Amino acid sequence: MLTVTLLPKGQGSNNGWNLLAGAATKWEACLTNDGDTSYSGVSWPTDGTQTFTMDSLPSDVVSITDVTVYIICRRNNNSLGNFRPGGIINGVYSQSGSQFSSSQAYATFSYSLGGGHTIDQVNAMEAGGDLTSNFWGSLCTQVYVIVTYVGSPPTVTTQNVLAIAPGTTATAYGNITNLGSTAVTAHGHVWDTLPNPTTALSTKTDNGAAATTGPFSSAMNNLKRGVTYYVRAYATNGEGTSYGGDVTFSYNSIRLDVKNLNLQYGDLDKTKELHVVLRNLSPTSKSSGTDGVVTIEIKYEPAS
Repeated sequence: MLTVTLLPKGQGSNNGWNLLAGAATKWEACLTNDGDTSYSGVSWPTDGTQTFTMDSLPSDVVSITDVTVYIICRRNNNSLGNFRPGGIINGVYSQSGSQFSSSQAYATFSYSLGGGHTIDQVNAMEAGGDLTSNFWGSLCTQVYVIVTYVGSPPTVTTQNVLAIAPGTTATAYGNITNLGSTAVTAHGHVWDTLPNPTTALSTKTDNGAAATTGPFSSAMNNLKRGVTYYVRAYATNGEGTSYGGDVTFSYNSIRLDVKNLNLQYGDLDKTKELHVVLRNLSPTSKSSGTDGVVTIEIKYEPAS
């Protein structure tokens, strides 16, 4: 889970603290906990409710698990007032009360508005609070909101499989197009004989962390000839693992051991190239579970 702190950006729909009286910027006193020495008029009347519009969420938010409103207050007399932080989400205002202790000059009060809200609802929310008993001269020194959210995993695409080498190896290609909300800790390819392979399989590569977006490649080993494989690129960060689309390829290369091909002596000399055309070949034998064998032998004596 990730968190982000949202600060006030303007006057909300409630103005019980009369913050606009005398100076249009008095609400800015609630941006930072500086003691409000230059905003001595920012005090709470009895039952005054004040809300602010708040900063917007960052672009990487996928879903919201909690929204909590915080207010920091300074007590200016011996009265123990009951502060109630709260907020407006989706047109509904809710709050909960807390009280100063006798030893507190400053106190932080909080109230959770819960999770499950949409991004648009939180971006349009207001936050603040009110006071339920006489507490003249006490000040609000800061208002802020902490949002706990699920961020975005990386995004990655799978490219074609190229460079299918002799033996049992092929090279897969991919591209990280976005790193997501947190650092990429692993990336590579995963493959299987069934669609949509995942990193739970052992047939995968791990190219380690990635600090930037861009292309990458992986060597896939221990492939079997004549088998169709499904391969996907993947990338992982603290928010999850993402995959590119399936790319299929078949490993159908054939190794020929050249033996037993008789040519006329006059057809060859040491200055000419030898061209052999292979047509309609079939294995001479094939045991269960093994590859068939095609064997050709070329034998000649170089001209003197």
